[in-house]
Amino acid sequence: MRTKLPIAILLTVIAIAAVTPSVAAQCSQCREAAAAAADGGKTMNFAIVVLLLPTLVMFVGLLIFAMSRRDSLAVRVQPAAPAHDARLVREPS
Repeated sequence: MRTKLPIAILLTVIAIAAVTPSVAAQCSQCREAAAAAADGGKTMNFAIVVLLLPTLVMFVGLLIFAMSRRDSLAVRVQPAAPAHDARLVREPS
């Protein structure tokens, strides 16, 4: 499980990076700013990635922290007595 998580994160980042140019500048203000830029919006795309990285690192860090602590914080519940327990069955009268 621990080796699959970094691989899944890496694949997610690669998928987001591959899709980014086609979905860049979706709001009208961003689209206009990207169209007016001399570099064709490459700076805007770079800025989006720069703003995404700290958020992604914090999210993944908290997720890894929570996953590593889930066993130590789990509530220990004792199983209920089974229905066929002799102490629970009434004697016929």
